[in-house]
Amino acid sequence: MNFTGLASIVWGRAASEPGDAPPRAQWNAHAGRAAEPEPLQMTVLPRGRVFPGQIVSRGAETHIGGQLVTTHDLQLVPDSYCRMDGRYTLPSDVDVQATARPLAGDHMFLGSVHPHFGHAVLEGLARAWAWPKFAARYPQGRALIFESELPAFAWELLRRAGVPAERTLLLDHPLEVERLHLPSPAGRTHRWLTPALVATWQTVGSSADDGEPATDRIYLTRRSDRNRALTNEDRIESAFASAGFRIIDPGRLPLSRQIEAVRRATCLAGCVGSQMYLAAFQGPGGRTLVMAPANFCYADDALIATALGRRLFIAFGTSIRYRDPGATWSIEDQAAEALLAAE
Repeated sequence: MNFTGLASIVWGRAASEPGDAPPRAQWNAHAGRAAEPEPLQMTVLPRGRVFPGQIVSRGAETHIGGQLVTTHDLQLVPDSYCRMDGRYTLPSDVDVQATARPLAGDHMFLGSVHPHFGHAVLEGLARAWAWPKFAARYPQGRALIFESELPAFAWELLRRAGVPAERTLLLDHPLEVERLHLPSPAGRTHRWLTPALVATWQTVGSSADDGEPATDRIYLTRRSDRNRALTNEDRIESAFASAGFRIIDPGRLPLSRQIEAVRRATCLAGCVGSQMYLAAFQGPGGRTLVMAPANFCYADDALIATALGRRLFIAFGTSIRYRDPGATWSIEDQAAEALLAAE
């Protein structure tokens, strides 16, 4: 499933100037990067080596923070590359000469589950499609995770996706695995999704079903998150509240309640950000309403909406220097009216 402009823009416009320095026209740039999904497959690597870590910074071709898979004689394979934010990078700080402890048996590579919610949804679950079949065939096998610890929401996502904590292995030292099973990722951030990743998301979402039909309209506020703050979000919230939307601050709720809330919503609204990726756990149909800076809007909102048969409407505001701590942006109050009127 490709991103090919699968949204209706009802207010403002995306920045048109591309480039790495702000303002970066992400929406327009991503629209031109659509690619065909890679085929899903499971490969087995005898004596595969796994080097742990947690990524702390990234460049165009390399990253810092470990995370590497190689053959036993340190040759690269396709899964050697980190696939984060749609980029393929290799670590610049892994000691490949470090002693790798042997791990007997068959184990599945799950990769990085990520301490950031948006990345965990889009990338951390990308290989979970292969777990049910692997787990049934190899009851002693475990899912290998690059990080040495995970936040509570990541454990909740894995549990609801069918990967129990007792079948995982968090890594804090290199391993040489007797037989390392490598499932290909079912999505590439900003580029494409496959039905396998969508099915994983729906497994997570359906775990919160209570048998009642979805009837709510919800606005996911970011007012408690000062990262990329919308300066007039209080007025935007008021407009949505007046239209009958329930205002929810997902950052103040456990993930279980966040999933329950969006699962009951036919319309989900909010500013661009990781909280909007909760839309991946909704049922099919309905609307998604997104407000975004002119130069900060990713293709993933469109991919998710299209995968679930939802209609996506976007309103653009001012640009933002999003690499600057505390940077803010604004949008005309009338943008909320335009989104509410979109059909």
